[in-house]
Amino acid sequence: MNRTPLLEAYKRLCRRLREGTLLFTGAREEVEDAVQDAFYRLWQKGYAPENADDGQRLLHTAVKHRLQKEREKQQRRSSLLKLWGRQKSPPDETEVRDTLRYVEQLVEKELSPLQREILRRHEYEDESYRQIADTLGMTEAAVMMQMSRARKKIRDIYKKTVL
Repeated sequence: MNRTPLLEAYKRLCRRLREGTLLFTGAREEVEDAVQDAFYRLWQKGYAPENADDGQRLLHTAVKHRLQKEREKQQRRSSLLKLWGRQKSPPDETEVRDTLRYVEQLVEKELSPLQREILRRHEYEDESYRQIADTLGMTEAAVMMQMSRARKKIRDIYKKTVL
């Protein structure tokens, strides 16, 4: 297995990033982190593109998806901060960490093992619904339905207990 094309693609993307010719939206540091993270994930999973152009397309797509995931996480965090809308000032980092810890406890306590597995794979391991469905022997629609139910359950319990 020759992964040299992936390494060459990574070097090419880094060079374009330094030159300012890499076209991704976001802060430079955010894009740099996404490039490094995407390369690391592809390398760890053993991807071996046939040539540097294929490697660059693969890495470019992975970076794009990584940046999108980061934006979604920021939006979720922003939504969480809106829950404190009645406060005069935004919560400090300790409050945010405590809230996230509480939500994680709700996930462990209130969700079924299947819902926890789907949530973990989708939110923390960045697996698509299709990948999860294939792994668990379910339809993609069933995975999405379980995820929706899990989110609703956590949201409803959180609203009852905290707000």
